[in-house]
Amino acid sequence: MPRPSDYVTLPPALLGVVPKPEKAELSSGEFKFGDKILIAGIIGEWLLPVFKTFGVEAIIDDSAAQIFAIENSALGAEAYSIEVTPEKISIAYGDYAGFVYAMGTMEQLLYLAFRYGRDQALLECGVIEDRPNFKFRCMMIDCARHFQSVATVKRLLKAMSRLRMNYFHWHLVDNHGWRLPSDGCPELNAIGSLDKGFYTKEDIAEIRSFAKRYAIEIIPEIDFPGHNHGALSLHPELRCLPDSYGNEICLGGEASMAFVKARYDEAFALFPESKYFHIGGDEAWDGWWRQCPKCQAKMKALGLSTPRKLEEWFMRELSQYIVDKGLTPISWQTEAVLTPKNILQCWGNAGNMYNCAHHDEGKNLVISSMDVSYYIDYPQSSNEPRLHWMPMLMEEAVYMANPACHMEKVLGDRLIGGTLPLWTEVVPEWRVGTKLFPRLVAGAEALWTSHQKKYSDYLDRRQALEFAGYCWW
Repeated sequence: MPRPSDYVTLPPALLGVVPKPEKAELSSGEFKFGDKILIAGIIGEWLLPVFKTFGVEAIIDDSAAQIFAIENSALGAEAYSIEVTPEKISIAYGDYAGFVYAMGTMEQLLYLAFRYGRDQALLECGVIEDRPNFKFRCMMIDCARHFQSVATVKRLLKAMSRLRMNYFHWHLVDNHGWRLPSDGCPELNAIGSLDKGFYTKEDIAEIRSFAKRYAIEIIPEIDFPGHNHGALSLHPELRCLPDSYGNEICLGGEASMAFVKARYDEAFALFPESKYFHIGGDEAWDGWWRQCPKCQAKMKALGLSTPRKLEEWFMRELSQYIVDKGLTPISWQTEAVLTPKNILQCWGNAGNMYNCAHHDEGKNLVISSMDVSYYIDYPQSSNEPRLHWMPMLMEEAVYMANPACHMEKVLGDRLIGGTLPLWTEVVPEWRVGTKLFPRLVAGAEALWTSHQKKYSDYLDRRQALEFAGYCWW
């Protein structure tokens, strides 16, 4: 075996964590690993498999544990600390999410500690104190275009948790597919123009349980009033006109709102823990509404001047329905006045974001794109399959995207975080991992850390972990 002096000196493990902790400071001394180690039972489920990877026998012993964890609510939500001394590694966490994040950080530290081999494994002493910058750190996957199996969704959730992301935006309904089970309209699950598949109630229960274990909240999305070509092909009574073969549901027909609310009632039952429900609300064409007698009659009855005002009424009614259930609706950016509780997800440039921030007081904002983008369906190589309008989006651009940098004083605490979307028009299941990484790592750090970002520093830490054998996916 090489001796320690034969190795190139690499940065200390505590300074190599991704996302970058709020504080990481070194002190004197080293914690050395041997062939055996004693750990507390609370962390056994999380760290036993990691030690097994390195050929170390980890023994559960709460009375003499060298690595242990205790709850300290004074740290606050999602916060944790790790202190390394020559004798022990002590972990503290503010709540369950903080515990999960601490376990993810410990996994990274162990890979870095063992990069010189088992015989030379050590952690330099010091302390990590960590908490998030933004409270909303979200990843979206589109399972409506290309269907993603339960196994792939769970794999994504685990990867997100290791990156300290806390919300999973699940795009389940679009023109190409209706992936939610429906007792009222089971025929919807036959939709699948790119590939077939839908989630059963048992599938969703399994994914919900898995997400809860990894401290992730699910945000289901059922998109209205546009993006409904598949549903309208099965329910022509929801069209404006018999020959209106578009994607937009009729806003004036009595059947439309009843259909929409019934689908949301089913979703509420499927996702009882979810506090947020995404209602879509973008990219709807108003041409058929202009020609529709039912829509025109509804506009007249409500005293509305344009189809866009009718669309605003429709989305406000749906939003209020969700609010009345004690939940929070999220919609794609719109200048429509919905409810004070709505969260807007902005996907345009800085000007769009400014307009969203000012047109309706009280709204919170989530950012997916602002000048530089979080849209990780965009190509990161000229050799990728892609749609002709997609710009290149390199890892550094995702990393440097900062939703607060231009408008922090304007938005204040209304800017709650960001979402990284992966749309799947050209991304079948087997390409999900190559699209996500490494850009999901960059985006996760952009949302977590409060430090002034330095891409070269981030890249050194990411690559050091990967060369140590750590896999994100």
